Amino acid sequence: DGVVKGVVCESKAGPQAILGQVVIDTTGDLDVAASAGAPHSGGNYIMTTVFRLGGVDTDEAERFEREEPEAFAALDRQIKKILGGSWGYWWLKTP
Repeated sequence: DGVVKGVVCESKAGPQAILGQVVIDTTGDLDVAASAGAPHSGGNYIMTTVFRLGGVDTDEAERFEREEPEAFAALDRQIKKILGGSWGYWWLKTP
């Protein structure tokens, strides 16, 4: 009927079916959905946690980036070393 009802896990005790009314694929790579034949698109995407932070002077941060590009670039490199990942931005201003 095209509905995923669970997953089969393998352990030292052997295979075990885990069934549920809802199956949530938290594998990070859609392993469960892809194994079930669900349509999906592939590619390399970063994992992220979205959050909102208040009390940050974004105008000052933008001024620093614009008026002191060498200092900003040095700080940017340090932060990217700490955070890792392939994403080009470590902060994005949102409305």
